Amino acid sequence: MGKLVKIIIADDDKNVRYLYKTYLDSMGYKIIGLAENGLQVIDIIKENAVPPDIILMDYRMPILNGIDSINEIVKMNLNIKFILFSADARISQKAMRLGIPFIEKPISLEKLNSLIQGAVKKPLNNITI
Repeated sequence: MGKLVKIIIADDDKNVRYLYKTYLDSMGYKIIGLAENGLQVIDIIKENAVPPDIILMDYRMPILNGIDSINEIVKMNLNIKFILFSADARISQKAMRLGIPFIEKPISLEKLNSLIQGAVKKPLNNITI
């Protein structure tokens, strides 16, 4: 795979977080954090000396939702890419307006891997906050 891709997984469903982690670990990605809300994602970023390459972010989470979290993280200027997901397809319009790749849940693991591979190859998201 070349460069080790560092990922944070954010979803309020523990089972989803561990399913994605187990699969992505097996695909050779480095999972540097699991978060159940957007505030935890920000804390994980601050705690790590090296930021993640990609954050997989659920939209609906307690405390700080996915888009609000992304807005805060973008202000940190850390060159992080995002993939937003939700069971609510209406969120796709918000994500597209912001320039964030979106996938509707439930997500097939193969599709998730494909999105990550695509994100790795593309230039940084042009997110407008």
